[in-house]
Amino acid sequence: MKEHVPEFRDIEVHFLGSFYSVAAMDGQTADHLKETICKYATDEITTVMCMGHNRGWEEAASIFSGLSVELKTANAALLHTVGNSWEEAFESGAGGWTLSTVLKPDDVLKPDEFDITSAL
Repeated sequence: MKEHVPEFRDIEVHFLGSFYSVAAMDGQTADHLKETICKYATDEITTVMCMGHNRGWEEAASIFSGLSVELKTANAALLHTVGNSWEEAFESGAGGWTLSTVLKPDDVLKPDEFDITSAL
């Protein structure tokens, strides 16, 4: 992605094996996402992208948004909320985040047709 999206070229990347292995349908993924984002993202960072393995990710998106979110293979849920810190953003609790969209492979446009920042 960093090679194809100019806005991603200078981003900080962390590869965490736990994002693949924490995929249970018991709230663990949502809790793990919260803990990990608060650990790695400073308050100056306003956007994070987390990728992992479903089923827990579907549940996490549902918990954060308060909606029933279905994520099939290669889908991405774009969620947003407000806060002065990541801890404050997560204080909104279950349903406190807005689901902007679920991106699907067929929805992907050429880089010059899609402004990633407008989707956030």
